[in-house]
Amino acid sequence: MADEATRRAVSQIPMLKTHAGPRDRALWPQRLKEEYQALIRFVEQNKAADNDWFRLESNADGTRWTGTCWFVHELLRYEFRLEFDIPVQWDSNIEAIKDREDQLRPAGGDTQFNDTTECVKMAVTTVTASIGLCMTV
Repeated sequence: MADEATRRAVSQIPMLKTHAGPRDRALWPQRLKEEYQALIRFVEQNKAADNDWFRLESNADGTRWTGTCWFVHELLRYEFRLEFDIPVQWDSNIEAIKDREDQLRPAGGDTQFNDTTECVKMAVTTVTASIGLCMTV
């Protein structure tokens, strides 16, 4: 589970409210705008904490992202290229996560996550931490 500093940092990133994927032509531009706002806020947060470690850019429709991330260890900079695609059914996968979370919920109804949003936030934090750990190996 994430420590308090990580929870505080993640809570400062704007929540994404529009449920849309690239196939949803009407709502996808709004969702993409929210994605950019969250990403910009995260980068600002990192720069303020002197923890700038990646650059990302997307194609015009926001389905293909490229960039670099880096890690400095013992005064050596290790840089990696990033490239990923947003699946066309991107937002519909959230329902699958919710269904799976319900299946994993203990009999008493308690779970370590208050809701799916917190679960996804913790997953993002874990992936971010994992990238950092992979770079140190």
